Amino acid sequence: MKSIIARTTATKRFGKLLWAVLILQHHSYHSTTHAAAPESFCGTNWVDAEKNCFEPCPSGDDSDCTTDGHKCYGYTGCSVATDNGAEEEEEEELEDPYRNNMCGATWIEAMLTCSTPCGTTSCPSGQVCFAATGCDTPLAPIVSNMLMSLLGDNFPSLRLGNIEQGVFSEGVLEFLAQRMEEERVSINRANVVGQSYIGNNGRRRGRQRMLQWNDTITGSTRTIELSLEQQQKRGRRHLPTSSSAIDVSMTITGEYRPPPYKDIDLIIEESINGAARTLVQDFRTRGRNRGTQFFESVNALEAVSVADATPRPFTLKTYLMGFIGAYLE
Repeated sequence: MKSIIARTTATKRFGKLLWAVLILQHHSYHSTTHAAAPESFCGTNWVDAEKNCFEPCPSGDDSDCTTDGHKCYGYTGCSVATDNGAEEEEEEELEDPYRNNMCGATWIEAMLTCSTPCGTTSCPSGQVCFAATGCDTPLAPIVSNMLMSLLGDNFPSLRLGNIEQGVFSEGVLEFLAQRMEEERVSINRANVVGQSYIGNNGRRRGRQRMLQWNDTITGSTRTIELSLEQQQKRGRRHLPTSSSAIDVSMTITGEYRPPPYKDIDLIIEESINGAARTLVQDFRTRGRNRGTQFFESVNALEAVSVADATPRPFTLKTYLMGFIGAYLE
């Protein structure tokens, strides 16, 4: 590998020359009998070695010098690049302040496409130059599995129909796409993958909440049972005594470019819970526009990520035991 030689400034060179002259008054650093001095390089004299950095002589011995007439001199200010010198030089070349500037109609589009660099050139019509897109790092896929609980009274049906599912998915997707753009994350899909009805019988303890999601590895639908402790983990997992609920399992997908790495599940969960009232109003408006009154019966919305629930096997036996336990209390 070709050596890469780094040079000191002219001011430091004079200081090193003076230091070397003082040393050479007492020691012969071109002798074969002394230990190696720092920054030892070959040359016809010290000035020649310091100026040209011909060849290192790490042992401090003149025999290291392969050119006739060259001897070993220390304190030259020269250095030999390590094996990763070429990589360091390449990294320095990448320190272009515009390297992550990309054109797009939005920052998200620029981050996802990385198709038109900008900074020193202008963007096409209708596009803007966005900085810090992270286009020098690969996209990371997002799959977030959430349990959305619609709380209310006198639901017109025990499940969301196709129209209601469309209204719900569109509302959640539009909200998260806008909210997560603030986190520099792209959300492209929010699909309903399962539902379960929680009726109001005034008996809460034995009732189990069911969470379903699509397993991205097997492609099958998985189900877990949320215990009472998990339901009430953050003080809001139980239903008011006057409310029923429809638990909607949803898979949310998207992409972003880390670093920084983000806890996407937590951000989504907190975002939905923080805007629950606004979302319910949005569902009602969308529902009216689509000809359904279903969401008029929804009073509140709660979200919990699958990451907050510990999976455990669900069987008919466990469900019946929970039901019987609730009835007997």
